[in-house]
Amino acid sequence: MSTAVAPPLEAVRQLSGRSAAEVYRFLYEHSSMDTINRIYNTSNWSVKGIAGELWMKRDTVARAIDKLLDNGFIGIAGSHKSFSGSDTVIWSIYLPSWIPNVQYNIAIMGPPSARLKKIRATSKKVKPSEDLYSWDI
Repeated sequence: MSTAVAPPLEAVRQLSGRSAAEVYRFLYEHSSMDTINRIYNTSNWSVKGIAGELWMKRDTVARAIDKLLDNGFIGIAGSHKSFSGSDTVIWSIYLPSWIPNVQYNIAIMGPPSARLKKIRATSKKVKPSEDLYSWDI
């Protein structure tokens, strides 16, 4: 038996805006938060994927995710390499009763969107091949 917990869409809309509320609703539904009762569930949807599903621009989705991170509605659980070699962020979508605790930690530690920007910057850097300079000429 599962207990459905409604997402705090009105709070998200007031703090982060309409686009962020749509992105939050999408992540909330696709992480099974409405059926599984845990502190948080995860989703590995990319910004490009979310933008395509919601018919939004990628920049709009990226800004919405930054707002959701900084207001404590979602977090970064980790990242992993996709089959194409790009880094994919694993989002943690928090249970509504847990959000005040996350917001308290953000007030102490600073905005998590700065960490996301570092992840994005390092994933765009091209790493030279190790055997590039090992040729015997």
